[in-house]
Amino acid sequence: MAPVTRAPAAISSAFATLRANLTTTTEAGRHALRLALVAALAEALAQGTGFYQGRWATLTVLSVLKPDYASTVSRGAQRELGTALGAMLGAAAAYLGHAHLGGLIAAAGIFIAAAYVVFGATYALFSVFLTAFVVVLLALLGLPAIPTAEARILETFLGAALALAGYLAWPTWAASTVHEKFARLIEAHRDYVKALLAELGNRGTGDAEGLRGLQAAARQARSDAAAAAARLADEHHRGPMTPQFARLMNAAVARLAHAELALHALILSPERPVIATGDFSAALASALGGLALALRTQRPPQAIPALHPLEPASHGTPLAAITDGLVEATDTLDSLLRTHLPPIGG
Repeated sequence: MAPVTRAPAAISSAFATLRANLTTTTEAGRHALRLALVAALAEALAQGTGFYQGRWATLTVLSVLKPDYASTVSRGAQRELGTALGAMLGAAAAYLGHAHLGGLIAAAGIFIAAAYVVFGATYALFSVFLTAFVVVLLALLGLPAIPTAEARILETFLGAALALAGYLAWPTWAASTVHEKFARLIEAHRDYVKALLAELGNRGTGDAEGLRGLQAAARQARSDAAAAAARLADEHHRGPMTPQFARLMNAAVARLAHAELALHALILSPERPVIATGDFSAALASALGGLALALRTQRPPQAIPALHPLEPASHGTPLAAITDGLVEATDTLDSLLRTHLPPIGG
């Protein structure tokens, strides 16, 4: 019965995600609308001009246009190059084997098999063999190979150009959203460590499932921030969050995460202490919340509380080593933000 009960929950979660992204304020919603508009424009041009195989322009838009600039440019270049080479290869194969049906069938089989082989390795080679297969397949159906190859090249170039133009007309630059992803990252770790510290004062079994959920949320936030930082390196810099700044932030948050994992392991161990952490937890949560706010406003943070005097454990204990790590990672984040974010009025 478990799979049956999980299915509605999964469907509900999927619809909740869809509803959350039905707005242009989210990256996914913005990209979905941009893709729909550019694909519709490509189809309208194909229908209005009577292209030989107009659907290829629309298919190219759907394949090339991505949520980020670097992937859109790279995908477009690979598809254009691969299509040009593949069209010439397919036309040559169709010309050489036009008198032998078996030869055309063999060429089509070889091309589609090669396309499947290289699909996961390189999109450019995949485009070469897929285009060659299409040209040969249409030759088998009686369509002339040379006009087919020319149309494939022309309409692919048109679709790739429309995809790039659509992105540049309504871009989603990583630099405009990366600070928000890092703010969410710090907030996710704030919630996680706050729950862990609260668990130290709980003599019962606590909420193990809740802690795992917060841990997963922090891990997902780290993945999102790392992906945003990688995209940032492929773009022209448009704000205080530079690729180097993002790398330093990720390194500092990794230290924070390491201390949190050690604290989580201590809580699950038989030697776990039972100790009140209220003052330290509140101060640490306040400090991390202030750092997240600084990222959102892109201004240096307000002074954070002095955390070392509030550490709950005696020096030399395993818990003290962990809280030292939490404090040092938080202080490092504070120092990075003060160094890299522009001052008020700057």
